Amino acid sequence: MRIIKKNKPIFVSILWALLILVFYVAGGVITQVLKINEINSLLVNGVCVWLSVLIAVLYIWKSNYHFGDMGFRSIEKKSKNKILFYFPIILVEIVGFIVGIRHVSVEYLLSVVFFTVAVGFAEEIYFRSLILKTLEGKGVKKAIIISSVIFGITHLGNLVGGANIPYTIIQVVFAFAFGIVFAEIFYLTKSLIPVILWHFLHDTFGYIQKQPDIHGTILFAGIQTVILVAYALYMWKMIKNGKEKIINYEYNG
Repeated sequence: MRIIKKNKPIFVSILWALLILVFYVAGGVITQVLKINEINSLLVNGVCVWLSVLIAVLYIWKSNYHFGDMGFRSIEKKSKNKILFYFPIILVEIVGFIVGIRHVSVEYLLSVVFFTVAVGFAEEIYFRSLILKTLEGKGVKKAIIISSVIFGITHLGNLVGGANIPYTIIQVVFAFAFGIVFAEIFYLTKSLIPVILWHFLHDTFGYIQKQPDIHGTILFAGIQTVILVAYALYMWKMIKNGKEKIINYEYNG
């Protein structure tokens, strides 16, 4: 807890983002050096990401926070109507299936799930729980925007993995929009469960869907981003702009 209270919040938030990136880079380096196949690559990267989850969990455990305070709790009942029963989420994911599904082996699917569950837990704990909590002193809306900017910028790391510039730019913009929606859902529900689940499913679908060309990618990403922006604006009106706690610190369920 001291690291959050005594240091500049944006600087500390960037440190959290860099910490999780270290594990992603480590996984990428290992797979490149060993030159392993795609399935084993997913497993290696999954192990590295799970290690980042372990670091975050140990930090929360050793700090003055409770896991319930940091989002490991059930959804607040009064928030269920505010998030539209996840209808926008369904719309976003349906768009991705327009191009069709790839035929994949059971082994590949299991390795994808192992990796994407790790990513869902890791990125939501770091970007929605730890970073939002770090930034809450700046006000809820500023915290949401700053954390989403950091989330989007971290996707520039895909360039290191060999991704081309147009795809990376699309991912950064898309991640920024996703980050805002995820942060808003987390703030309104006080729970990491819905955003972890959506994050996991979104990434899993991405691995089993057929990949369109650059024009198709821009089109589908554009449609999804419009849906996300509309959803973000809908929830934005429900968020107070004061400096109240983003996470219910008095939660003891």
